[in-house]
Amino acid sequence: MGFLNVKKLPSDLIWVRMVKALHGTDGGCYYLSLKTGWTVSSARFIIDSALLGTGGCETTWNNWVPIKVNIFIWRLRLQSIPTRERLSLRGITLNSIMCPICSMNVESIDHLFAECIHLRDIWSRVAIWWDVQIPSQLPIDSILIWSRSSALRGGRIKAFQAVIFTTLWCTKAKIGWSSWLHNPSICL
Repeated sequence: MGFLNVKKLPSDLIWVRMVKALHGTDGGCYYLSLKTGWTVSSARFIIDSALLGTGGCETTWNNWVPIKVNIFIWRLRLQSIPTRERLSLRGITLNSIMCPICSMNVESIDHLFAECIHLRDIWSRVAIWWDVQIPSQLPIDSILIWSRSSALRGGRIKAFQAVIFTTLWCTKAKIGWSSWLHNPSICL
């Protein structure tokens, strides 16, 4: 690496950060496995750490719901759902960025899936059904970790999480609460 002066290059370039992380500024080699030395997985870890955000909370996959629902929840955690607010910020012209359900607030991820007045009724019904406390604050992160913060134990946590995930999925698909209660497979 004698021909490359990493210190003079812009530090926001991903490959510059990777070289610095692997070789350090003093020439020492960091991120080496004690058993195997440098590995592709260590380089991938560095690249992933630099490029990918955490999305607020850890990704939890639930094998009681279809993979498309798990992927949707993962995208929801990463805040990568194309709401009207996000589309507007990207320069896409829309008639309105207001919530199409209540027309009271901007359609953001938190509003659309947790805070909309019509959805508060759904979350209240879920809380009554499962006999748990509804989170005092309803941003999407609170809804996503609701199953872990409730008094449920064992397999009931996973079942409650599946209900939360499916409810969010049905909200996305704009399927009515009563339709889903009478035919839960409608969302799948």
